[in-house]
Amino acid sequence: MVAYASISDRAARAGIIGIEQTYELGRLGKIEGSKRFRLERNTDYSGISGTGVVAEGVELESGRVLIKWLGDRPSLVLWQSMEHAVSVHGHNGGTEFVYD
Repeated sequence: MVAYASISDRAARAGIIGIEQTYELGRLGKIEGSKRFRLERNTDYSGISGTGVVAEGVELESGRVLIKWLGDRPSLVLWQSMEHAVSVHGHNGGTEFVYD
């Protein structure tokens, strides 16, 4: 069995992460099969999030993607796939999803 740091076994088996335990992604240990990334925004089309590293995230083995937005109004978003996340937040190349 894979050890999941700071998340419930039930959420891990379901392929999702408990929102209350994932606010600080850095506190999580490595989840088998997951890939960590950050969103580097080159152009801020909305004038809200700014440029540079604006979010960090994890792509789970299931294909689901969890993004933690940084800044004054941090939030978490769970996407069904990386394709969905990029289609909304990629801004036609204005934001890069950079894997660690």
